[in-house]
Amino acid sequence: MESVELYARLKALIHEWPAFEGRGKLDAETHEWLGKADALIAAANNGADSIIFGNAVGALGANSLHDSNVATIRAILYRTLARAELQVPVPARGAFIAAGSSFAVLAALSKVLVKATADVLIVDPYLDAVALTDVAVLVPEGIPVRLMGDAANKQANLAPALARWKLQYTTTRPIEVRLSAPRALHDRMIFVDGKEAWSLSQSIKDFANRAHASIERSTPEIGAEKKLAYDNGIWGAATLIA
Repeated sequence: MESVELYARLKALIHEWPAFEGRGKLDAETHEWLGKADALIAAANNGADSIIFGNAVGALGANSLHDSNVATIRAILYRTLARAELQVPVPARGAFIAAGSSFAVLAALSKVLVKATADVLIVDPYLDAVALTDVAVLVPEGIPVRLMGDAANKQANLAPALARWKLQYTTTRPIEVRLSAPRALHDRMIFVDGKEAWSLSQSIKDFANRAHASIERSTPEIGAEKKLAYDNGIWGAATLIA
C-alpha cells in the first residue's frame, strides 16, 4: 500500500472510532472496524504493535481490562498514524488552519491546486465570488475549472465575478459554474484531475475566518464515490450560470 493511501485510510478509520468503551459484547460493525484497523497496522509493518494490537482486541470485553485494552488500541492507531505521516509528502497531508490565518488558507489551497494538470472541480453549497477570486485563480493557467454551488444558497456576487473573470481571462483560464437543485449539496470538496479528493471543513467564503478549519484528503474509495456522485450525477443536472 502506498504511503499516501495508508495515511488517508488511517485518518479516516480514526474518525470513525466506534463507541465500544464499556461495552461487554461487540457488534458486527465494530468487529469490521477492528479488522480494518488490524490490516492497516500490518500494512504499516509495525511488527510489535501488530502483536500488541491483536492481544488487546482479543481481550476486549473482559470487565476488568476492557477500558485498558481500548486505550491500547487507540494508542497504537495514533502511533501508526504518526509514523505513516512521516512517509507522506507534505502536500498530501492536508492542513489544519487556525482562525484568522488568511495567508495559511491561501498556502494550503495552493498546495492542493497547483498540481492540477487536467481538470479541477470545486463543490461548495455556499459558493460565492471568493471561490473565483481566492481559489480558482490558484489553478495553473490553461486547466479547466468547474465550480458547483447550491441554488438554495445562491450568492448575489457570484454571477458578476464570473462575468469579470471571463472578460479578463477569455480562453486562458477556462471556467464553468453551475448551481445544483436546492439542497442537493452537502459536502465542500475539491477534486483534482479526477484522482484526488479533498474535503473542506467549512465553506470557502468563510474558510477559517472565525473558526479553525481543515483540509483533508479523502481515501481513494470515498473520493471516487463522491466524484462519481457530484461529477456525473448532480453536475449534469445543474443549471449553468452564463
